[in-house]
Amino acid sequence: MRGTIRITAPADAGIALLEPVVARFVRRHPAVRFDVVLTGRVVDLVEEGFDLALRAGPLRDVSLIARKIGHLEDALYASPRYLERAGVPERLGDLISHRCVLFRATRGRAAWTLQGPAGEETVEVEGPLSVDELGFARRAVLAGVGVGLLPTFLCARDVARGRLVRVLPSHVASGAPLHLVYPSARYLPHRVAAFRDFLVEALTRRLQRAP
Repeated sequence: MRGTIRITAPADAGIALLEPVVARFVRRHPAVRFDVVLTGRVVDLVEEGFDLALRAGPLRDVSLIARKIGHLEDALYASPRYLERAGVPERLGDLISHRCVLFRATRGRAAWTLQGPAGEETVEVEGPLSVDELGFARRAVLAGVGVGLLPTFLCARDVARGRLVRVLPSHVASGAPLHLVYPSARYLPHRVAAFRDFLVEALTRRLQRAP
């Protein structure tokens, strides 16, 4: 198996999900090369010559073939340092008195809706930092700025290494669906088809066991 595979993905998903799978595939097939483009824009796969793309959220291009990998989930995380200083929330309503790291918030406030033992609950939170990039939000939570509502896949390694703690672990927020897409009219070379299947299997397992 040899040749180049061109794939694009959002930066956060690419770094956390795609990078380790590409590394394993390259070790198994050293004659295969990858051209990986991490970007927040929706790439035109045919026009720009890409073989595959990871897409989070609703799919708008019906001309693409899509393989659903799973559904992303968000959960609450904080650093041990922050929890030692501010205390550990015991109920979702306790977050009202905590500093939170917000994603695309309005004027420093956001409404977080999560599913818990009592069903769906919404809490109004506020915090000193609002960002539009999840990697930035994760690093702020790691630095002890506050509690963050973040994708579980983005925080899995930090939890395993003790750098983040999952807060209120019985509560989750429904995130976006994750698909692997590719042009429907294009013949898939063997290397692309093999990596497609390898990636779908690896990421399906990864998302199922995310803490």
